[in-house]
Order: sequence, then C-alpha cells, then structure tokens
Amino acid sequence: LRLASAASSRPSGRTLGLREAVDLALQNNLLIAQQQVTLEQAEANWRQTRASFLPNVNANFGFARNTGTILVAADITRNTSIWQSNPGLQANTTLFQFLARQYNLRANNLLRQSERAGLERQRNEIVQQVLVAYLQMMIDQSNLDIIRGRIDVLRQQSERAEKLFRAGAGTEVEFLNLRSQLAVEEQNLI
Repeated sequence: LRLASAASSRPSGRTLGLREAVDLALQNNLLIAQQQVTLEQAEANWRQTRASFLPNVNANFGFARNTGTILVAADITRNTSIWQSNPGLQANTTLFQFLARQYNLRANNLLRQSERAGLERQRNEIVQQVLVAYLQMMIDQSNLDIIRGRIDVLRQQSERAEKLFRAGAGTEVEFLNLRSQLAVEEQNLI
C-alpha cells in the first residue's frame, strides 16, 4: 500500500508498512509537538513551584582599596592606603504562605499529569486515524481487486454471449445485458 506524506522526507509513492506509517505520522504531527511543548511548560511550572519551598540564599563580597594623600594638619599631609572588604550572606524564606504553596504544588502536579494524559490521548488519536486510513486503503484495494475480477468474468461472459448470439444460439438481450454490466463495472473501477 502506498502512503505519501507531505511532511515527510521520504519520496512520495514509497510503500510503507503499518508500523512505519504510524511512526511517521507520530513524528511529523504538529499537534503532538504542541502538546509536548505544553507538557514541558507544565513540568517547568511544577519544578518552579516545588523550588519555592526552599529558602533563598544570597552571598556577596565587596572589596575596595583607596590610596591617596590626606591632610592631617594645616600643612602636614600623609600618604595612606585604606583596604576595605564587605562580605555578606543573606538567607530568607516565607513562612506564612505554606498552604498556598502546597495548593499551588498540587495544582501544578495535576496540570502536569493532565498534560501527560493529553499528549498520550493525542498520540492515540493519531494512531487511530492512521489505522483507519490504512484499513480503508486495504479495503479499497480489495474492492478494486474484486471489481477487476468481475470485469474479467463479465468480459469472458460477454464474448461468449456474443459468439452464441452470432451463431444464433443466444439472444441479443443477453449479450447487451452483459455488455451493460461490463460498462457499469468499468465505470466503478474509475
């Protein structure tokens, strides 16, 4: 059976198996890619909410050196060098939003699970659509084979009826009836 995909890099008209067709559809579907991005956003929100339980810690260190001449008395100056450092460490956490954070964490976890289920549902729908299309093509191919077989049989019967009619052993109605059926089946083939 032939499956061609505009989004694929495979040459059109290449024969694909069912598994290959499903894999190709899953790889090239934009809805699945969008759902995957949405899931990644939900995962990031969940990690950020989970990290909000941790305290914030900041550290800094400042260093300065001042050199120059300072005036000590009216006409006395002195060269000096001043070294200065300012280390610092700060930690803080929010204590009174604990329940709000818990609820946000649960909500983001549920959203994350929902997005995972949505991605799986989207994949299943794509697989189902490919399966239906694949089976429909198989049915269509079988129907074409049946029609071709009926055309061959009707041609043989029509030739036989024509010979019988020409020999005087058959009726023209039988011959024309078979020709009519043959024309209908050839039209069905188109």
